[in-house]
Amino acid sequence: ETLVFVPVPAWQSLFSGPDVCLTHYRRYRRRLLRQHLEGAGLRVSQTGYFFTSLLLVRIVEVILERLKVRPIEASGIVTWRGGEFLSSSLAAILRLDYGLGRWLAARGLVLPGLSCYAVARSR
Repeated sequence: ETLVFVPVPAWQSLFSGPDVCLTHYRRYRRRLLRQHLEGAGLRVSQTGYFFTSLLLVRIVEVILERLKVRPIEASGIVTWRGGEFLSSSLAAILRLDYGLGRWLAARGLVLPGLSCYAVARSR
């Protein structure tokens, strides 16, 4: 039996330039991710979202892109030049984001996020 963690981009309506740059083919919701994994023969034990703090930023970026205010460019993750201190600081913030989301989900409040995940086992 193998345990797998599957992170994917969330919310197909947010598909935009950065997804093209990162060669994503689609974005998912928890239910669709579960369906695909179960269809592949895996037992899904958990699904959720993370990067809640980045969701509003991406929504604004997508709106600007569709209004042609901001052209499709390489994703920030590809062109990132923030340095060690800024990178470490952002990583800490995103770890807090994930931890808070997990804590809230354990209490029944699942917040949407920029990414979706599933934890599954082989059958």
